[in-house]
Amino acid sequence: MNSIHLELYSGIKQHLKTKVLRRGNIFAACGIALWLLGGALIPLHLLSFWGIPIFLLGSALIALGMVPYRRLTQLESQPHRLIIDAELVHIWHKGKPLMTLPLTAIHKMEYRDSPCLYGIALWIDSPQSITPLRHRIDPAIYVRETQRRHSCDLFLPYFGKHAYVELLGTTE
Repeated sequence: MNSIHLELYSGIKQHLKTKVLRRGNIFAACGIALWLLGGALIPLHLLSFWGIPIFLLGSALIALGMVPYRRLTQLESQPHRLIIDAELVHIWHKGKPLMTLPLTAIHKMEYRDSPCLYGIALWIDSPQSITPLRHRIDPAIYVRETQRRHSCDLFLPYFGKHAYVELLGTTE
């Protein structure tokens, strides 16, 4: 059995939570305003027809605003994890094992920090070096999608600069 050398957790920066919450509050306020203005200003004979669409549109705006914040707060209670032992990197996503990767397969790594997304970008030798731990994951498709979205082979979101430095120290 391999002993754990290092265990790293993702974390949400406060400024990102604040930004997502503000944007969500704007959408939610629009949805509530639509409900209130629709109910107060539209005559009853028109409201009997337009009431359901106004209600659904207002509900959709509220959900559109609050779901991203809810996802971030759930990620705080079940963070992504990296467990590094002597030979492997075990990647956990939202509290569940996602994949393992040999440390020797990582040939480049960098920390990315943009206003909306930050984390660790990895480049690996080949997708075949990834061992998926969920039956729905095809490593080749996963790497191709990550390359399309993030211009790297694997992207580990919401891991801070400290986690990057720790991971960099174990791979050297």
